[in-house]
Amino acid sequence: MPKRRYKNLKNLMYEQEITQQQLSKITGIPLSTLRRRFAGHEPWDFDYIEAVAPVLNIPFAKWLDYFYDREPPTCIQIGGSTHGN
Repeated sequence: MPKRRYKNLKNLMYEQEITQQQLSKITGIPLSTLRRRFAGHEPWDFDYIEAVAPVLNIPFAKWLDYFYDREPPTCIQIGGSTHGN
């Protein structure tokens, strides 16, 4: 089964009864642009996040929970050493 893109963001919109079309009108972001982002065809960039987050009452500290749709890395490489799992 394919992963549902931007699940948290879509759930929040559903809870607040805001459609993508309404979000487009409120933010001035073209509907086609929003649809490409919700589908995962294009990433959410800062300008779009900055426009959408206040409409949905998403605080800055929670932006990654809603607008970042990848699994966090299990380890990172710093210099010559690998840290993490």
